[in-house]
Amino acid sequence: QGMHGERANEVFACSPARVQVSYMGFCASTGAPYMHHIVSDRVASPPEYQAQFSESLLLLPNSYFVNDHRQQPQWQTVGLDIPPREEFAELPAKGLVVACFNQLYKIDPEVFEAWMGVLKGSPSSVLWLLKFPEVGVTNMVKQAKKRGVPSERIVFGETLPKTEYLQRGALADVFLDTPLVNAHTSATDILWAGVPIVTLPQTSMISRVAASL
Repeated sequence: QGMHGERANEVFACSPARVQVSYMGFCASTGAPYMHHIVSDRVASPPEYQAQFSESLLLLPNSYFVNDHRQQPQWQTVGLDIPPREEFAELPAKGLVVACFNQLYKIDPEVFEAWMGVLKGSPSSVLWLLKFPEVGVTNMVKQAKKRGVPSERIVFGETLPKTEYLQRGALADVFLDTPLVNAHTSATDILWAGVPIVTLPQTSMISRVAASL
């Protein structure tokens, strides 16, 4: 888990094992001399990017970002039994729904500007985000208005339990990824729901995970 593990780095710093490996959670080099390897794949971390890592790369043949959606019986009908839009008050009855269920901090000004261009180019479309966190909603609407996009063109959903979240996600027509910090778990979720992702891989591992899926 790298820097995400609770007090894990303090343990690793004591070198309890002769070989120590970073995997998932923290999608970057730890920069720590006591971490010897990092598990990734050739899309998320191309071999020619080895210089970005203090660890040596251990590259899996497919995406390193594994998930267990297929093992969950309650998720088997996600993307097949799609609920009606009417069940979610934030969604319009018709029109294109472009979604991004990443945490709002991942949305940088440049990509937000591009998204506003999408909305302007498709008058019947809405941008579907999450209240993640809720405190960010006001600022997102304010920035949209500055760019000439009315508040009703950006809709916000509540955070939901996992099964309901997956079922609701299937109502999106397309998922727009955030380039600097990709969707990771959110990307596996939306792909499982049968929704295509538009992503633009950059040069850092954290910005290439969605492409590796």
